[in-house]
Amino acid sequence: MNKDTENKYSLPFDEAAYRHISKLKEEDPTKYNTLGDVVSDSLRIQDALRSEEKQGFDQILVRNRRTREIRILYFPGR
Repeated sequence: MNKDTENKYSLPFDEAAYRHISKLKEEDPTKYNTLGDVVSDSLRIQDALRSEEKQGFDQILVRNRRTREIRILYFPGR
């Protein structure tokens, strides 16, 4: 995004949410420069998952690159 066209917003977070967002930023400082980057990435992931859920999908298969272990994550019941 062009710095000249970026919008700045203020979002209120409760203490627990703020700690969680801050923790995600600290865990990967090369990926997230700001707390806004964390929120933006989280919203994109949430949007992608919601789109799949709307199409009837209810599971996500994940694989560990190092160990090749596979796990299945389930969408919460709605």
